[in-house]
Amino acid sequence: MRVVLALALLAAFAYVAASKRVKFDKVPGIVRNKQASSFFKRHTKAQIKQRNQDVEVESDAYPQCTTDALNLRNGPSTGNGVIRTLPRGTTVNVYSVNNGWAQVDGGYVSSQFLSNCGNAVRQCTTTALNLRSEPSTNARVIRTLGTGTAVTVLSSSNGWATTSEGFLSTQYLTNCGGAAPVSGGSPCGQSYVNGSPGGEKYCVRIDGENVVTSTAAVFNVMKNAAASAGITLRVNSGFRTQSEQQYFYNCYIYKNCNSGNLAAKPGWSNHQNGIALDINSPSNVYNWLVRNASRYGFVRTVPSEVWHWEYRPGSRCNAFVSYSCN
Repeated sequence: MRVVLALALLAAFAYVAASKRVKFDKVPGIVRNKQASSFFKRHTKAQIKQRNQDVEVESDAYPQCTTDALNLRNGPSTGNGVIRTLPRGTTVNVYSVNNGWAQVDGGYVSSQFLSNCGNAVRQCTTTALNLRSEPSTNARVIRTLGTGTAVTVLSSSNGWATTSEGFLSTQYLTNCGGAAPVSGGSPCGQSYVNGSPGGEKYCVRIDGENVVTSTAAVFNVMKNAAASAGITLRVNSGFRTQSEQQYFYNCYIYKNCNSGNLAAKPGWSNHQNGIALDINSPSNVYNWLVRNASRYGFVRTVPSEVWHWEYRPGSRCNAFVSYSCN
């Protein structure tokens, strides 16, 4: 009987202790910590909902400004659809940058046309240059930038330039061919992308033609490189306004001017987006462009026009038109 009573008392004691343990586990701080740990494992960004309030988590987003009218796309590639065109000077929150594309609110944009709002400068590489994860020659190489690649330098210190993707040696950076920086130039008209109006473009004059500053900066680096090889690059047509594109389109339709050359409908030409240049192309010039233009981001995109080149950094030289190239 005494044994049974003792066992009953032990069971009752264990029950009370277990009950208290359950109550202890329900102390708000402990329960919330367990819930928070589980939640953080499932949610690394955006909004964390707690019991009584919402807390915004700012991951590592940082603000940047567009240096030109810029397409917001639904994926990190020029092959992805355009959601809308952001005007020059638009502030966006950048969450990550990978392979030249920045993930921002609502989509992706080319990181090449983003900078600190009012402080960054635009420079070009003078040779193939390693982009590193830290400001040291011992740091991991993220990728190698080709000669003439334009980059946005956020700051410089101790011989290293900080960009949105990593670090570059300032020894191999220079102003982009003496062209006006991206923040310079003069208003030259409203851009159009796939038939829709974009922001106003800013241009400098090259060979008497308007060229959008971001394209001009890199073209001048390529032009200088060609000159050192005895080749003269000349722009025959650059940025076009709506009325200018209408003129070329009429010439194409009625065959009474401009040799009746092919021209897109107004609003649909990449001359109006600022990335297209018509470059004089006698055989020696064309051969040099074939061998070298893609190093600077310029590629052919119109099969019937050897003079039509577009600034599409990161594209393979024959991505749009099949031609023998480097």
